[in-house]
Amino acid sequence: MTKLIALIFILSGVGLGFSGAYRTWQSKDPRYANQNFMAGWERDLQKLEKTKFLHPGFRNLQKILLISPSERLKNIYATKPLNLQTHDNGKFSLEIFMDEVAGGGVVVQYDLIDMHTGNTVWELGRTFSYNVGK
Repeated sequence: MTKLIALIFILSGVGLGFSGAYRTWQSKDPRYANQNFMAGWERDLQKLEKTKFLHPGFRNLQKILLISPSERLKNIYATKPLNLQTHDNGKFSLEIFMDEVAGGGVVVQYDLIDMHTGNTVWELGRTFSYNVGK
């Protein structure tokens, strides 16, 4: 019985070791870093919506324009864009500016524009401390 318990502890330790090694490898893999960044960004947007910090125009978008000097960020966004709905008869456009921050991270600037007047009616900047994969 003692040997069985010892074997269970040893196998548990080996399993935990493999699990930790896998997570370490996964955190260094650019694909997972990119997925983590987009998932974190999506959660942040959901939190802003839940706390009613987003302008009501976010529910009335006609188009979304992504602006970024970083081709890497454009590609990351293209693989899994934010879950924002657009409508043909929407009254607002959303410009999203993204750029990488020195030392790791991404700055995101939202500008909500009234399509009729061309005026910016709401804006918000956010900084994410994720290391985006190469």
